[in-house]
Formats: sequence, structure tokens, C-alpha cells
Amino acid sequence: MNKLLNYLVFCILAWSMLLLPVELKAQWSKSSGPHSTACRVLIQKDGIVYAGTYGGVFKSTDTAKTWTAMSTGLTDLEIGALLFKGTTLYAGTGANGLYSSTNGGTSWSKVGTTN
Repeated sequence: MNKLLNYLVFCILAWSMLLLPVELKAQWSKSSGPHSTACRVLIQKDGIVYAGTYGGVFKSTDTAKTWTAMSTGLTDLEIGALLFKGTTLYAGTGANGLYSSTNGGTSWSKVGTTN
């Protein structure tokens, strides 16, 4: 009985390997950050990746190989949400509410305040 069970398991595994796609080449590669902070949200628009972290907003223009901090104007760096509406990028923070950027995250303004 044990030999029969082993044979059946082997046949099932061998058959399932034949059914798998040949092009299974996904892999991870190390990037330059964002460092020393947990990523809470990732979004992408027009080939640019934005990461909301406990340390602010980071931006990558090279498919996440390198990252640049984009937090000028944010008084709370704990980012819990990122959203694009048209060309405006919004960042929801942990304690200080909502911020917006109309220049791809280069600078931020608190929503609901006037300058």
C-alpha cells in the first residue's frame, strides 16, 4: 500500500510539473531603498513609482532601482495613503491630515489651508 501511495504521489507531482508554464523567471533584486522604514503603500503612474512610508514619500523613476525622498513640506512623515487624482498627488498622514502635490511630490501643501 505504501509503494502504491508513493507511486501515486510521484505521478501527481511529475504531471503537475509538466503543466507549469515554462517562463517562471520572476526574481527579486536589491534596490537602494527606501531604507530603514517600512513601506506602507506603493502606487505607480506613468512609469514612476511612489512609496509611502513611516519616513515620508519616496519616488523612483527607474523601476524601483533607486529612490529619492520627496517630503518637502510634509510636517508628518508617517504616510498611510497615496492617491493620484488627475495630475495631483495626495498623501494621507498619520496625524496631520491630507497633503497634496502638483509637481510629482517635489513639494507638498496641507489640504484645507491657504498660503
